[in-house]
Amino acid sequence: FTLIGRTLLTILLRLGSNPAQKPTRVAGLSVPDPWAKKILTENEINDINKIKSLEAKIQKVASRFASKEAVSKALGTGFSNGLKFKHFEVFYDHFGRPEIVISDFVRKRFFKSGEKLNAVLTISNEKDLTIALVTLVQLKLLSSDLVISFTNSKKEIFGAHLSFFRAF
Repeated sequence: FTLIGRTLLTILLRLGSNPAQKPTRVAGLSVPDPWAKKILTENEINDINKIKSLEAKIQKVASRFASKEAVSKALGTGFSNGLKFKHFEVFYDHFGRPEIVISDFVRKRFFKSGEKLNAVLTISNEKDLTIALVTLVQLKLLSSDLVISFTNSKKEIFGAHLSFFRAF
């Protein structure tokens, strides 16, 4: 295995966490109240309205609130400079893993063109407390003239010009 070339790659990890006391009620989620409208997107409200159990609804609201607070802390701003709760959307994949979508507004406002950004979210729910941890992974590829080749007894099996993280 041979690694030749110059590569300037910056990987920046930003962490944000937030504990949230679970609310004692989820008032008006079927007819969203002002608090729910401020915190949750329409997709999130629709998702929560599908849940029958009041306890599960409370857990999902607290999870989304804690997650959005955590990502705002990972950005280093909190909810200032025009940042709003609706700039983030939390959903759950088919395995039940939470994921967070960061809006284009946030990407354009806080990151330069060409920077790749991925957010990793984990949520823990206890009886009266929800904790969310967000890791923002920011990649900046400054140069991509790296060549990797794998060789076997001086016979080249693979040589390629590598471009990093196109699908990231």
